[in-house]
Amino acid sequence: MGSLLWVTPGPDEQLVKWIRCSIYGELAEKAMAALHKGELVKVSGTVTFRTWIRQDGTSVDDVELRASGFDKEEPSGLTEIPKAAA
Repeated sequence: MGSLLWVTPGPDEQLVKWIRCSIYGELAEKAMAALHKGELVKVSGTVTFRTWIRQDGTSVDDVELRASGFDKEEPSGLTEIPKAAA
């Protein structure tokens, strides 16, 4: 299990969202060998949305991606990567 940083460039600012990514078995081993922190990656898989309530009563929306494949990507059109991802 890991986290991906989803960055969507916008006209005035970037939308940044951490997405939990589940990857298992042989695919996980390949990802560990091939991927490094800060690289751009295209991930395919099944997305699950869930909402849960914290103890303080606030609602939290969560997104999880169960990966079925991945490819490294070259930067294109991305003007800045947030420092938290590097």
